[in-house]
Amino acid sequence: MTSLEEICADLKPTVAIGAAAIPGAFTEQFIELMGEFNQQPIIFALSNPTSKAECTAEQAYKLTQVRPSINVVSCRCPACLDEQFLYSPACVADSRFVYSAN
Repeated sequence: MTSLEEICADLKPTVAIGAAAIPGAFTEQFIELMGEFNQQPIIFALSNPTSKAECTAEQAYKLTQVRPSINVVSCRCPACLDEQFLYSPACVADSRFVYSAN
């Protein structure tokens, strides 16, 4: 196994924690895999600023059909992603709630 996607497919994690400041580290394939075997995947894209986030909240919601139980990003995405996908603002938190020094 040499890629995050291969590791995800093999281990089937319930939580993804991104803190590497590598934009796009959580690829579409990775997010979709998380959604395949988790009813509500937990995806933490913690890197700041948003331009360095591993994925966006919008990507996580769209690629898992709005099922992540929490997605931590440095800014909020629109309340309505499109006509069929709505999410609760309670599902999105800011990294200041994760890092005690903020």
